[in-house]
Amino acid sequence: MNRIKKSAVPLHFIKETVSINRTSLIEPSNVIKKNDFRYLQKNNKISTSIIFLHGLFGSSDNFKLSNKLLIKKFEFVSKQFDQILSEHDPNFLKTNNIDIDLYNLDIRNHGLSPHSSEMSLNDIEDDLHLFLKDNKILEKKLKDPELHKIILVGHSMGGKSAMMFALNNPHLVDGLVPIDVSPSNYVGIHNHNTKFEAMLNASKLFKNPNTTKILIEKEMIDSGLENKGERLYLLNNLKEINKNKNNNNNNNNNNENPLFSWKLNVETLYENQDKLLGFPNNEELIQTSTNNKLPQFNKKTFFVGGADSHYLQLAHRENIHKLFPNHEIQLFQNSDHFVYAQKPRDFADVLYNYSKNIIKS
Repeated sequence: MNRIKKSAVPLHFIKETVSINRTSLIEPSNVIKKNDFRYLQKNNKISTSIIFLHGLFGSSDNFKLSNKLLIKKFEFVSKQFDQILSEHDPNFLKTNNIDIDLYNLDIRNHGLSPHSSEMSLNDIEDDLHLFLKDNKILEKKLKDPELHKIILVGHSMGGKSAMMFALNNPHLVDGLVPIDVSPSNYVGIHNHNTKFEAMLNASKLFKNPNTTKILIEKEMIDSGLENKGERLYLLNNLKEINKNKNNNNNNNNNNENPLFSWKLNVETLYENQDKLLGFPNNEELIQTSTNNKLPQFNKKTFFVGGADSHYLQLAHRENIHKLFPNHEIQLFQNSDHFVYAQKPRDFADVLYNYSKNIIKS
């Protein structure tokens, strides 16, 4: 992908940065033992961007806890090594840092990102490309690929979009972590109709001046969404509109302004859910490739999933072998589709180990 489509939208994101001693990414005792400081003597500025893409109905807040634990892990290991190294030769601590930027994106039609009538995996891929360009990440990567690494971490829909981007732009991606998803077509196997219909029915209450969050949740239950966890996840997208403004409007006999709204573009997502549940088959991937061959991402890809989930089963893994031949799969016990939230510490630990190996390579 060389050109960004005009339909691409600028994404809202949350950025966090951790600065660590780059040598903490390798075994410090081995460096000291061998008296080998060549790795430390690279004074070129190294940086890494780890970009997180949430799933359907999610937002940039989804990875907040696991990212906090990931940053703490980087900092803890780096401080340990700083102490060891300072006792040996403190001068090396001065010019040996690496910046790791964590970006949590709001995918289009979610969170604080713009709404659009177009919604597909290709659209998300275009938005990601625009994000890299607007935030100078693309410029750094193209200028010196060895000094800047890009790691994509995506859950469900975000994982599919990340896989598409990596297949079409392997030169821009150094690491890939799809979470509880495979490059498979789930249309006809899964759908989110009950969730969408519950949200649309709840929307009818938004202009009622007596509406409360409790009444909205009750309407979702009455619409068939009985799973409390699913309701709470969707209700994270509920936005309460300024009460004072509406009180003033009510005093002016204007009752048309809603008290609530969804951050999500519910109608567009509902209309296009099959595009998000699907994935191009091999023939389609070949047709859109630059060399008329089945694209492959040959760098190390780390699939993470929940052992109780239905999205990363044996039946889904054939395409993983074809498209991502250099891969590893790890399933966490007693967790399902939202493994990163159910096992945040374990997830942060495996993501740290994977990222560390990508960054230092």
